[in-house]
Amino acid sequence: MGRISKVIRVAIKVAPIVYPVANKILNNRKGKKSSNHKPNTQN
Repeated sequence: MGRISKVIRVAIKVAPIVYPVANKILNNRKGKKSSNHKPNTQN
């Protein structure tokens, strides 16, 4: 239980740092309109 609580605490501390970065990456992918997610739709 102690290890799980430590992981949760670390995740809570890191989340506000990682989440905005992930959003920036997702927004960049949307802006570029890359076909990595759905390559079959263009065929």
